[in-house]
Amino acid sequence: MSQETAANGQPLTSELAKLRELLLGPEQAAIEALRERFDDPKLFAEAVGSVLAEAIRLRASGDPRFKQLLERIVEDVIRNSVRRNPAILTDALFPIISGAVRKSVAAALRGMMESIDQLVEQGFSRRAFKWRIEAFRTGRPFGEIVLLRSTLYRVEQVFLIHRNTGLLLSQRAADSAVHRDADLIAAMMTAIQDFVTDSFGKQEGDDLESFRVGECAVWIESSPNAVLAGVVRGVAPARLRRVFQGALERICSEQAREIEEFDGDTACFRESERHLDSCLLGRLSAAEAPGRVRWPWVLAACVSVLGVILWSVPVLRERSRWSQYLNRLKEEPGIVLTETGRDGGNYYVSGLRDPLAADPAALLRESGIDGEQVRFQWEPYVSLQPGLAAVRRMEVSKTAIEKQAVRFPVNSAKISVAQAETITGLVSHIRDLLESARVVARPVLVEVIGHADFSGGETHNNRLAVQRAGAVFAALIGEGLPASQIRARGAGSSEPLRSGDSELDKEFNRSVSFRVLFPK
Repeated sequence: MSQETAANGQPLTSELAKLRELLLGPEQAAIEALRERFDDPKLFAEAVGSVLAEAIRLRASGDPRFKQLLERIVEDVIRNSVRRNPAILTDALFPIISGAVRKSVAAALRGMMESIDQLVEQGFSRRAFKWRIEAFRTGRPFGEIVLLRSTLYRVEQVFLIHRNTGLLLSQRAADSAVHRDADLIAAMMTAIQDFVTDSFGKQEGDDLESFRVGECAVWIESSPNAVLAGVVRGVAPARLRRVFQGALERICSEQAREIEEFDGDTACFRESERHLDSCLLGRLSAAEAPGRVRWPWVLAACVSVLGVILWSVPVLRERSRWSQYLNRLKEEPGIVLTETGRDGGNYYVSGLRDPLAADPAALLRESGIDGEQVRFQWEPYVSLQPGLAAVRRMEVSKTAIEKQAVRFPVNSAKISVAQAETITGLVSHIRDLLESARVVARPVLVEVIGHADFSGGETHNNRLAVQRAGAVFAALIGEGLPASQIRARGAGSSEPLRSGDSELDKEFNRSVSFRVLFPK
């Protein structure tokens, strides 16, 4: 049996070995256990997994950048997973979406069946005719006028309740309504909903929609975090439920964070009172009793209808002209409308306009609208529309062509070698001009004009000018340009390019110039 040795190689006695084991034994055992944990992948993974979640939570709470990094990683993982297999997301959302769609369709069908009798009665009656005139006169939707004038009901109180706690967030009441204890009603509604859930069971998306207490009915609209309840007296139309739904959706959209983080403080929900006020609708006046129609009233009604027609015809004609004018502006290349409307009885139009676009004021005169009633505000911009871009290229080519001149020696109509480069550049510019004109379907003609100086007689100069123009014309046609879009004429010395009598002036006048024409 071999003896243990010390660090210097000397054998240890049994007493020293026992002393080392007593002093260093626990630490050596702990170090050995740590070594086994780090060397064993399974044990190491278990150790890291037991503290990983807490470590991530602590790091994310103290380092916003780490939290943003994790969010991007999770988003990328979800996006890649959906791209690989969209069925996973579809299967996960199906129970939620199918329930919501089923509930929405059922509510829409129920509302349609409840209101169909009222619509038939209100659509073909004397009252309906009056309501249509009122809708036209006030600019309000016909359905809203029907809602306010037809049924006998009143929304007396509206409550906004936190869904998870059952606490009242806000409430509004009609001026003449009997005020009830809002907290008591909120607690009662929560208790009723809990009773319905416990007694009849509840599937995802199913909620209590209404219940009746004496002469009043309580209509309920629910969202994931809030409940809107209205106390309705009388028989309300089905369209009132859409008013409640719209108000609840707007509240949940504007104050989503406040509702989700509600801690008992309701002061922040005063902003929702304006949405609750929009639910306090009603119609309490007595219905019009049928009676004998009297001729004076009929005559007065006919006169009123005739007056409305006489008043409305010019208004409708003006609106139609304005609408047609705006549509024409929208179709015009190089014009982009950003804002239109009426202000103080006059129209206004704002937008972007290319300098080459049609004149909106000229189009306004063609439409028959008084120009004094319209205010324009245009910002210049360069349109990339093909037609305007072609017009812009045509202007560039026209300028370049008319700057060119082919010069000739004294008493000669032969194109010199030095002027061949001018011909080559001229051909390129004319081709660009003809191509741009073809894009916008605009006729174009290039006129080749021969000139002569004052040194010869008029007959000689005219003949020489015609010969020079013919020589340049032949050179252009020889380069493949169409003869139908180029014409040559001689001006002799009657149209000098320079009016002086110096040698330089004479040299300029012994030439051929060019003019671009756009025939009608």
